[in-house]
Amino acid sequence: MTVQLLPVEPLGIGSSEIESISSFFVRLSVVNGASPKKILEWIGKKNGISELVPSIASSAPINLVRPTKLNAKFLSALSQSTGVDVNILGRMTYHSLDLVVNRHQGCFDKRFRWCPACIYETANMNHPTHFRLYWSLTGFNNCPIHHTPLQTRCPVCGSYQDSWRNRDALDVCVSCGTTLGYSYLHPELITAAGMVSQQAPEAPDLILLTKFISEGNSHALKPDGPRKALYEAFDYAWNRNEELEYFKKLPRDECLAYLHCNKPITITTARRLAFRTGVPLVDLLCGSTKECTRELDANWRDELPDSLKPQKRKPYIDVEHAQEAIKQALKDPQRPSLRDFSQQIGISTGGLSYYFYDQCTLISKRYKQRLVEEKMEKKDAAAKAVRDAIFQWQKERIDPPSHKGLLKLLFPSSGLPKHVLRATIARSLDVKTKV
Repeated sequence: MTVQLLPVEPLGIGSSEIESISSFFVRLSVVNGASPKKILEWIGKKNGISELVPSIASSAPINLVRPTKLNAKFLSALSQSTGVDVNILGRMTYHSLDLVVNRHQGCFDKRFRWCPACIYETANMNHPTHFRLYWSLTGFNNCPIHHTPLQTRCPVCGSYQDSWRNRDALDVCVSCGTTLGYSYLHPELITAAGMVSQQAPEAPDLILLTKFISEGNSHALKPDGPRKALYEAFDYAWNRNEELEYFKKLPRDECLAYLHCNKPITITTARRLAFRTGVPLVDLLCGSTKECTRELDANWRDELPDSLKPQKRKPYIDVEHAQEAIKQALKDPQRPSLRDFSQQIGISTGGLSYYFYDQCTLISKRYKQRLVEEKMEKKDAAAKAVRDAIFQWQKERIDPPSHKGLLKLLFPSSGLPKHVLRATIARSLDVKTKV
């Protein structure tokens, strides 16, 4: 099959309002009158990546912005099919960050998000609607322009917008066709989750980073850039005998863990390091502090924003208490499952298995043995109940016992599972027929 796609112009190139590759791909499907999944299959067949199509289609289109090897191959194939330069397509993603930071878990939202005010204004100006690239980052809860909470569901039918189904337009719900800017005219429908009451732009560092990428500056991002910038900032503080001040807000052990590559750096971690050291996020990712004032930043004495605070660690397990509880569980004649036991003492099964692997294995074995014994008891009880029922049937009735009749007689009174009774009745009547 030959793929001939109608051209689509990428929007917002060179600005922080740049379109995400996911939005571009959905618009491409709208213009060509086919579902995104169908377009994906066409591109796969033309470019010899058909085996990758199921992997891409198994997740939501929004995941195309993530820096993965699979997405990089898809970008190359998309460029071949649309004629859009692969470097331009790369500006509509965060793929370039893969060279700089180690992991991306928790940095990207799992669903399409949008600002209803932006959608409404774009539609009224007769401009093509597009979903901004930075809307895919979890660092944003509100629109930086309108301070409106970013939405994930249709304001009328409550549907997510992540399916691969065909669309009439990008600014309408994929299910009911309502404009996604509808809640701008009806503020009471706006989901307030994540609302931040502030007038300053939310996450300005991420806005600048997005603009930096959209302008085609990804080549300036250096592998392991945050650690290199951290070295420079640390050396400068050391030479000025300010390392004690340096370690007040960036604990020494944490700092050394980052410097010696023992601790992975995510986008969120890089933002936190930039805030603490007073180095702009883009400079930090480029591995340089040369453009900075090289003075201790006043932010060091401020509290971290909530979005940058490290997640609180779960409380440590009381090993002695857990060990005593395990001893009691191993003596318990009820032989609970590991899951029930973990819920009972308030410790996860993973935590228990980490500290007490052998004992947890024994608890699981005892529970499985209990299930086997209970199964045998039910079979024996069912066999006895069926024998008695057949005997009573033959004593009181002339017609031979039937499967349905015996089941109807036994199920309400025996208290045994229907599938066990049905299997036992079948065996008993088959044996009787052969005899």
